[in-house]
Amino acid sequence: MILPEISENSRVYIYGAGSAGLALYAWLLKCRLDVTVLGFIDTYTKGRVAGKVLFDFDSFMSTKSNNEYDLIIVASSYQNEIIVQLNKNNLHHHIVAFAPSYLLKEILTESLKERMVGKLLTFFSDLSAKIFTNKIHLFFGEHGGKFIGNNKYYFLRMRKKLSGNVYWVVDDNELYDELKKEEIPVLLFSETITKLLLFRTHFFYFDNMTWQRKYPWLRHLKVKTIHMSHGVGLKYTEKMMIPKEFLNALTTIESKRLNERIFYNDLLVSTSSFYAKEVSSPAYNTPLKNIICSGYPKNDLFYEDILGQKIFTDSAILEILKQEKESGKKIIVYAPTFRDMQVDFDYTSIIDYGKLTEFLNREQLLLVIKGHTSIVVEAIESEAENNRGPIVSYKNDRDGYPLLKFADLLITDYSSIYMDFLHALKPILFFPYDIDEYLKQHRMIQFDYFEMTPGPKAYTQDELINWIDRFLLKNEDGYQDERKKISKLAYDYMDGRAWLRIGQSIEKMA
Repeated sequence: MILPEISENSRVYIYGAGSAGLALYAWLLKCRLDVTVLGFIDTYTKGRVAGKVLFDFDSFMSTKSNNEYDLIIVASSYQNEIIVQLNKNNLHHHIVAFAPSYLLKEILTESLKERMVGKLLTFFSDLSAKIFTNKIHLFFGEHGGKFIGNNKYYFLRMRKKLSGNVYWVVDDNELYDELKKEEIPVLLFSETITKLLLFRTHFFYFDNMTWQRKYPWLRHLKVKTIHMSHGVGLKYTEKMMIPKEFLNALTTIESKRLNERIFYNDLLVSTSSFYAKEVSSPAYNTPLKNIICSGYPKNDLFYEDILGQKIFTDSAILEILKQEKESGKKIIVYAPTFRDMQVDFDYTSIIDYGKLTEFLNREQLLLVIKGHTSIVVEAIESEAENNRGPIVSYKNDRDGYPLLKFADLLITDYSSIYMDFLHALKPILFFPYDIDEYLKQHRMIQFDYFEMTPGPKAYTQDELINWIDRFLLKNEDGYQDERKKISKLAYDYMDGRAWLRIGQSIEKMA
């Protein structure tokens, strides 16, 4: 949970009566008994929540003069709109809390119905696995089934070997139709046949937590769970984001329930013994014996082409890059990460596109901007939507790893993508222009940012242009040793054979 300092004995209102607000309330009850929660605020709903009064915003405004308070804590996925509303009404004394509500939600209670349903699912799944011995492998694409990430590249490698027994699962009709046209063996999660197949499945493959959060009952099925992981990065993930003081305050029963809500991994894919111990094991509640330091299948792409790699990519941009590369033009990829508190972000606030375009045109460089899959980069897309000139926009919801193969220079900020790009053996430039705000409001970083990022830091556009000039035009790269140092820490193997090592481990589990 990211929560700025709250003064002792504060009297607060929590703006947000959903799971995030209730998670925050549970945290305060456990860890900050000096703080008094006066009640909750919601934009439109009123009544009572968790034994406290719930004001709709208009009611709160009409009675706030009679309710002395010190602080409003915003705990909601609509924090942007809420902050605008508070500022518009001169309610400036507020802070934003980012709570991992998907982990904390309802951990203090568990209904009898939940326990009974879980036991029934486990019984029928176990029985089915004994009856049907044919090994079924289900791959769950992230964010509803997108064909990206480590799952995609392991799936592409294994679909022929596991012919007839391997399926990609989605819960989006349009995505289902698209992958069907690409002749991917795809299943729609909502269909009855898919639900029945879940009970016959022996292996589940995930590469993030979206499916587990949306369908927590999946954890009751008797299958082998393979967690491919998302990336090697700087940021706290999953269970590591919950404050230690909260975990220490849990009773034995509450701690058990929390651990049960985090999927057990029969095999967790990591990249090195360092990351297995320091990140993967504590983040995903997985013992070291269940972790394989194989490397990531998506990084195998840096060593050889993989059949099917262009599926679910921005193929039009890739074709442009191929032509530009053949003509000798150098290519820059800018891949900023998402900000937890900002769903839409206007990068024109820190980038002068006119000045940047002039520089790129003059030096015959091409800049490709690839937004994170979780963020809408409207300003970038509007500037580069025609894909003309020296700046082009790669669709943010598409697989960007084939794009990295064209890059001569990667620019990023806090994204784990720079760790992937280490396999390219090319320069990396960091653009952490908002580092103070990011660390305060968006996401905690578990390592020293400056020690773990092997490249120069630019904080203004002028500095950005200066480093691009030095790397690509003057061929000045004094950061090879730094990149090698981080590579040795992050990867036990850098050879394009991660998928083989994973496959061998899974065969031993069968």
